Amino acid sequence: LLRSSLASCMSSILPYEPAWPSLLQGLLQLLGSDSKHAAEVAFWALHRICEDHTALLANCEPGPSHPLSTILPKFIQVFQSPSEDFRCNAVATINLFLEQEDISFMLAYMDPLVKGLLQLHQDPSVDVRVELAKAFCNIIYHEPIQLSPVIDALIVWMIQSSGSEFEELALAALEFWPNIAMYYDFEVFKQALFPRLPVLLPLLLKNMIYSEEQREARMKNPYDDPAVPDRDQDIRPCMHNSR
Repeated sequence: LLRSSLASCMSSILPYEPAWPSLLQGLLQLLGSDSKHAAEVAFWALHRICEDHTALLANCEPGPSHPLSTILPKFIQVFQSPSEDFRCNAVATINLFLEQEDISFMLAYMDPLVKGLLQLHQDPSVDVRVELAKAFCNIIYHEPIQLSPVIDALIVWMIQSSGSEFEELALAALEFWPNIAMYYDFEVFKQALFPRLPVLLPLLLKNMIYSEEQREARMKNPYDDPAVPDRDQDIRPCMHNSR
């Protein structure tokens, strides 16, 4: 509770503090501290600041002094933390910036970011893999060319994740397919995707069918009129983001 309150206080005063870049630098130094407690406080404070002020940080003046020039590499390093919470929230924090309309400020970090994300593809935590799937969906939507060198392995992982028994992971992974379909004319994507269509298409069709529980839930929904055609986002797989 104390840690959360401290993070909230720092996040609240940051936009009004002229020396806020120094505050961020101090937190980043603490993140590498030998003290476990100091590192935890710094991590959660930075996560909260990024969550509350994503647009402010993303729109800072480009250059070496851009706060993300130090924040992003540090969070990419946290991908290798032994703490599941750290790994999950580090990727979630990166996703905050990948979900911005313009992610050109992240291009300088794409190579280490993609490499770091790929190292998590067999992470034992489902929550980490959910955030991982979201990250790759965001990257292929904004900067598909950045995934060209790893697209073969990525498609295999996304197919496996789309068929996961864990619904949240399956839904996050299913977001990948409409995004890659927008760039099907990219030869490298076409060559990687076409041989796997016999596996992928039945999987997508299967996930468009409502389960018995989902049908019952929809029947209980007073706002769900069976006489009204489904919207695109009502048809499984659900589209989480309105692009």
